[in-house]
Formats: sequence, C-alpha cells, structure tokens
Amino acid sequence: LNAPNGTVHGELVRQFKVDSQPEGCVADDQRQRLFLGEEDVGVWAVDARADQSATLSSVIKVGPQLQADVEGLALYQSAAHDY
Repeated sequence: LNAPNGTVHGELVRQFKVDSQPEGCVADDQRQRLFLGEEDVGVWAVDARADQSATLSSVIKVGPQLQADVEGLALYQSAAHDY
C-alpha cells in the first residue's frame, strides 16, 4: 500500500491459500512474517515481504497444545522474549 497525496492505493503482488477455512492473522513487522490460522488445522507462517515466496510453513498443528477451531491470533512482545 502507498498513499501519495492522501489517496491510498494497493497492488496485488502475490497470493496464497489454505485448504480449508482461514481464520485470524497477525503480522510480525519486526521479523517480516505473517501468521495465519486455519480453523481445524493449525497456524501457518509466510514471509511478509512482497518479493519472497508465498509458501506457507506450519508453525503448530491442532493437537495437545492447540485446540481445533483456531480463531484470532496475536503477538506478545516483551524485553526478554517475543511470542
């Protein structure tokens, strides 16, 4: 996105999809990654830079640590660690 003269313009630079229901997403600006929840599957990550591959990589799958029906995602950042 860019906003010359106060008018916002966007350009589609790449696409990606999941096999089922996508849910919440969150961008990690510091690490330039986008995290995407897939409802009954888990959480995926993709490089957020427009000139990089749109290949999704699995972060965590639904199981003992993550219950199905993945919805909203958020980042927690502290002085010691980021989650």
